Amino acid sequence: MPRLFLATLLAVVGGLPGAAFAQDLPSATLGLGVPNPPDRGPRQRTTLELAEEALAAGLAATAEELFVQARKTTAADRGRIALGLSAALLERTRPAEAKAALVEAPAGPARRLREGLLALLDDQLPEAAAIASGLDPNRLPPDEVAWGYALRWMIAAANGDNLAINLNLEAAARTATSEEQRQRIEILGYRALVSAGKVEERTVGLLREMTANAKGSPLAFAYARNLALGIARLHDWPRLPAGAPETEAFRKERERVRAARREATRALADCGPLSEARRAEADLLAGLIHGTDDPEGRRLLMAAARNGANPAVRLTALRGLVAAAFEAPLSERKSVANEVYDFLMKRQGEFAYACPRDPKVLDAIHLARAQLMTLAGNREIARQAAADLLRDVPASPLAREAHRTLALAYWGEGSYRLAAETLGRLRDLTTAPAERDTLAVLAADCLFLAGDFVLAEKAYAAAQAESGDPRLAGDACYQRVLSVLAQGKEAALRDRAAGIIEASARGVRAPELAITWRNTWNVIDDARQALRPAEADQLVTRLAPFIASAADDPAFGLRFAWLKALVALGNGQATVTARLADEIAGRLDRLEAGADTAALRELRGQVPELRGHLALLRARTFLGQDAAKGREEFRKLRQSQPESPAAAASFLAEGRFLAGREEHAEAQALFTRLGKDFAGKPGLADFAALGLYEAAEQAVQQSPAEGEAKLKEAVELLELFAEQHGRHPLIVRVTLRRAELLRALGLFDNSYKILDDLIRAHADDPARPQAEMARADSLLGRSELNRDRVGQLDRQRIGLAVAAYQRVCDAYAKDPDTAAEARYKLALSLLERTGTETGVDAAASLREARANLVGVLGPLRAGTATAPEFSRGGRIWLARAILLLGQIWEKEGNVAEAIAAYQLIPELNRGLKPGEARLPGQAAAESKLATLRRPK
Repeated sequence: MPRLFLATLLAVVGGLPGAAFAQDLPSATLGLGVPNPPDRGPRQRTTLELAEEALAAGLAATAEELFVQARKTTAADRGRIALGLSAALLERTRPAEAKAALVEAPAGPARRLREGLLALLDDQLPEAAAIASGLDPNRLPPDEVAWGYALRWMIAAANGDNLAINLNLEAAARTATSEEQRQRIEILGYRALVSAGKVEERTVGLLREMTANAKGSPLAFAYARNLALGIARLHDWPRLPAGAPETEAFRKERERVRAARREATRALADCGPLSEARRAEADLLAGLIHGTDDPEGRRLLMAAARNGANPAVRLTALRGLVAAAFEAPLSERKSVANEVYDFLMKRQGEFAYACPRDPKVLDAIHLARAQLMTLAGNREIARQAAADLLRDVPASPLAREAHRTLALAYWGEGSYRLAAETLGRLRDLTTAPAERDTLAVLAADCLFLAGDFVLAEKAYAAAQAESGDPRLAGDACYQRVLSVLAQGKEAALRDRAAGIIEASARGVRAPELAITWRNTWNVIDDARQALRPAEADQLVTRLAPFIASAADDPAFGLRFAWLKALVALGNGQATVTARLADEIAGRLDRLEAGADTAALRELRGQVPELRGHLALLRARTFLGQDAAKGREEFRKLRQSQPESPAAAASFLAEGRFLAGREEHAEAQALFTRLGKDFAGKPGLADFAALGLYEAAEQAVQQSPAEGEAKLKEAVELLELFAEQHGRHPLIVRVTLRRAELLRALGLFDNSYKILDDLIRAHADDPARPQAEMARADSLLGRSELNRDRVGQLDRQRIGLAVAAYQRVCDAYAKDPDTAAEARYKLALSLLERTGTETGVDAAASLREARANLVGVLGPLRAGTATAPEFSRGGRIWLARAILLLGQIWEKEGNVAEAIAAYQLIPELNRGLKPGEARLPGQAAAESKLATLRRPK
């Protein structure tokens, strides 16, 4: 019976299970049957009698087996078997099975006693107290009367009722059937005091005395355990308030507690020789009392985890070691995780581990490895450990945790598709509906992050239809609309998204209005940003009921009014835009005059900035009607709010308006002013960066008329951009443009240098192929520039350019446009190299140039279903390659091949309307064909 309370006490110090197989103390326990007459030997006793005798001897595991066997072989005495089996299971701290076995027990005081103990074990103190108050211990069997009083004593100890404690303790001692039973009741009584936190110096002093007196006895460990727990309860670790720094007083108090707790660990170590099972329990308890933040505490837990005598203790020790890593200070967390992992992986010989991998704990060891490596940041090893668990113990109850760890590892690595598959398997293992719904949404999120928006849309649709949680269903609906919009910019997708909004609003479980409003905003704004103002206006009309439902909401009503104004402005509806601007102004006035609520406080703080944007909207409206009046409104805005985002945006709006009218000089001046005046101002850096970039482009527009000075001016503006906004998202694009302008100025060395630096700093950028191509262009230009006295190219320099183009063809030409450009330029550089070669080398370079040009035309031989799609730029390079191939054949005198090459352009353009995916250069090709076909 004492084993019942081991779980209760160990739970106080860390949620530990009881010692399941400790059978080294014969005792008078619950369920003791009628004594066997001395004339009957063991072979003459029934199985039931043998079971009761084993239980009386403290052999709970053996008693359980015999009671189960008796239940299978006999139909009689079912109630007696149930009482004995429940007592054996309680001894082994298996309350769920004990509760099931107690169903067949007959009603009576013995059954009520067991029910009270079960309630106490389940931490259901009120229920246990109710049972104890209605239980008359004197009606129990003689050997159980003391346990009835003991139950009352433990409940009184938990409630702090000193009178009831003394009365029931005296009654339990008086009715005990033996000195051993009295000692066990005394031990459990003090353990109840410790569990309830009723520990004083006097209590610890009594426990010290009892522990000293019990040395060498079978109960020495039980007394030492109570003493250790009492000291740990009396001397609890000091705690700092959240965020508070450690003080000298705190450190001194922590050292005092640590010194006091060393007495507890010494008591466990000095209690005498212990069985392996007891030694494991002592190491576990000592490690937890010592503290997992100390290496000695972790060493003791490792000793308990190594001890194979008690699997339950090993499991608890493994959990304690993992918790030690997770609870360590942030600076030490990784090192502690690696320390525990090394312990789990340490070899003892060639085929064994220092921490034995018994089948009963193998899954826990694998899971601990996975959790530790996840904490240490080594996701690859964490994935391997979780996979080991699922491979070695596929039916483990920890399989769900392994799948969860796998999903976290995949998520952290960015392998979102694998994370989605793992979450799907985890969902299959889950039965709780709420958790299944959450996992379904998480799996769909992973597909969305993986960029598979089609599958993500289907997953969100299923989650929305199946989820019982309105919040999750609403989130799934919102993400579903985003998944549809992310699939492209086609009008059909926005039409489908609008249909989803309408169908969801009509459904039985319609999303919250806020989600419907967000979806409506996203669909209309997607059309506006795709430069489809007419379609956006149609969507405004179609989704008008949802927009109207937000009219009384201060935030969404304002947002929809603003969106409709932008759509009207894009459609050139100046009158409608002006009317909506007045509506926005009224909403802002009502917002400032309304009640002060938490929901509106943040929005109210943005009103000054919103008024600036409203003035910008009015100025843009006037600009479409009267340019002079619109520009005057821009100037007024900049004077009234000189450093606001609206003022910065006014420079962009006015400058782009002037650029559209080809007033490039004035536009450049505005953009330059924006870039320089707003540099370094909080929240306006993006505007300044855009100003410099736009100013450079306007300078380039003026270069045909004003010469190289404007190109140099553009380069200086882009250099200023790189200096002031080196981390801006446009830095790669700006650097490529700057290198292009430097090549136009003939500064190939400078272009090569900045491109080389760009590639080193942004090696994984999607624009890497363009940067590599531009670097090869710089090498070719440098070789063309550095000729000798007779105009010959330097073979070494042109060789570097050929190698650079070859590298682009091999490593970066993933799309047809880049492949066409790279092969054309490679062929051109090879032709340049033939000018530096003679004989066999020149012929080989020429053949290679022809082969690359033919390689450009190779994809065109495929059927229309498999032929690649070229953009306008790609078609230009394709036409150049065809013309260059014809020139090569023409130069070699092969007229038939030259005609065949030139004929490709007219043939590919045949049947196409002018401007419809046509290859340029048809006039040049037809002129060449006419010349070659002319009779000589």
